[in-house]
Amino acid sequence: MIDPQQALFSAVRERLKEIYPDSVYDEELPPEGTPYPFTYLGDFDQYDIENKSVIMGRIAVTIHNWHSRPDKRGIISARNLAVKNVLRDVSHKDYSFAARNVVSRITTDNTTATPLVHGIVEAEIYFSPKH
Repeated sequence: MIDPQQALFSAVRERLKEIYPDSVYDEELPPEGTPYPFTYLGDFDQYDIENKSVIMGRIAVTIHNWHSRPDKRGIISARNLAVKNVLRDVSHKDYSFAARNVVSRITTDNTTATPLVHGIVEAEIYFSPKH
């Protein structure tokens, strides 16, 4: 059986790549010159809750969306919504997932020469093995 965090990561990445085929990155931020907007799968931190028979728990997820056009804030808002929908509907053959405490925000990002609009989605995804 695959690790729950990896199962969630792979399922989320696959679904987001179906929605945004050429603009989802996960190993590292894309190279300079990559066209905007793009989505980056950030942290997936697993917290196990052990009991006598199974390991259950939660996975804290952070996913980022960036655009180089602050006047196109609505594009980032729509991408944040798509990410939230994926997190709420994610499925896997080995695990049941349930999203809770889903938070999204949009902020400015001045870490590049071009001001960016930065969308951030954070969620707690609770998991348990399917029997």
